Amino acid sequence: MPRILIVHYHLHPGGVTRVIESQVQALQLLKPPPEVIVVAGHSENPQFFYQKGVPLYIEEALNYLDPKTNWRQEYEVLTRFFGTLVRADDILHVHNLNLGKNPLLTRVVLELASQGIAVVNHAHDFAEDRSKNYQFLQEVLSIFTNQGLDSTLYPSLPHLGHAVLNTTDYHRLMSYGVPGDRVFLLPNPVVAETPQEETGLQLVREKICAILGLSADKKIVTYPVRVIRRKNIGEYILFCMLLQKEAHWLVTLPPKNPEEKTAYDRWVDFCSQEAIPLCFEAGTSVSFADLIRSSDFCFTTSVQEGFGMTFMEPWLMGTPVIGRKLENSTADLEQSGIQFPLLYTTLMAPEGQDFSQLTQEHQMQVIRQLKNDQESREAFLKRNAFISDLLNSIAPDLIESNRQIIARDYSIESYAHRLEKLYQKIAR
Repeated sequence: MPRILIVHYHLHPGGVTRVIESQVQALQLLKPPPEVIVVAGHSENPQFFYQKGVPLYIEEALNYLDPKTNWRQEYEVLTRFFGTLVRADDILHVHNLNLGKNPLLTRVVLELASQGIAVVNHAHDFAEDRSKNYQFLQEVLSIFTNQGLDSTLYPSLPHLGHAVLNTTDYHRLMSYGVPGDRVFLLPNPVVAETPQEETGLQLVREKICAILGLSADKKIVTYPVRVIRRKNIGEYILFCMLLQKEAHWLVTLPPKNPEEKTAYDRWVDFCSQEAIPLCFEAGTSVSFADLIRSSDFCFTTSVQEGFGMTFMEPWLMGTPVIGRKLENSTADLEQSGIQFPLLYTTLMAPEGQDFSQLTQEHQMQVIRQLKNDQESREAFLKRNAFISDLLNSIAPDLIESNRQIIARDYSIESYAHRLEKLYQKIAR
């Protein structure tokens, strides 16, 4: 197999970096394993790659593009960098190539593809869903071409393939004019983190309760995410307010993006002012794996996901997933036999809208109203009758069945074979 160059804007801790690390692990399982090189604008954990014997090339011009920089100059830097690094028979596996974070990288990589270099555009997210990103792509790429953006981003080239996380995105790319045989379904591998504690689950739970100041006689519900807007934290706060007597409600991490911090801080202040006992940033005090396996449920209220790791990872650790259903994330999983008995599709606000569609201020108003007005709360619970069953126990047999399916179908070994087939189809 040719050399594999895995490319991303950065290697900050998070979803795409975890996928890249999983790719490295998966490719090293192949016999013989291909030579792998990782390329990024920045890395916070280079040791992972060094320990795996994988060269890591850092080029700052791959970072998110600053609108104030000299674009022509940055373009030339990237062109020279890849011109020196890339060989004719390499495969470039580029994550979120068309997301609009660095349109110059998009331009340079697609130029390489037009020259016959094999390229995988691994689409986790889409600029088409983010107006600022899409406009930035248009603005930057217009200095190179007068073609429409769709034909620029999705050219018909013999060695350009597009990897997507789910069937919904597969059909999305076909609607953009990409032939079906150039789109490859590549669901993320799911690997449970290793618990820090070797002691029994009950002792781990007691320790976590002591650290976080929780009473051991209540259920523990955890939203295992870094809080950003699309995670719809207001909806989770609403459930915390309604069901605080039945369970402790936790969320793991604050946002890293400064643009997300203002909205996050408003929610923290809101919960403090309204005496809503949501435990923020629990993941900064205790091990993620220990917290998840000690929880009675993992909860999700997200309104947009690519793959939706939250719908899978907890089951692998023996913890059921409940909350808001996202069809693009759950449809493929249900097709493989995974069951989600406690997901809801809509949460109707008093005005008749889905709660997730309300602004932050409006969500806060609804939560205050339901908290302080018994009549409004009773009407809301009647309209959303599923809430009374939301924290019902899930049968151990179902939990084990889901765990086995995920361990079998979404393992690193399965991922390695999918990658191998993909590369064979696009290689020169």
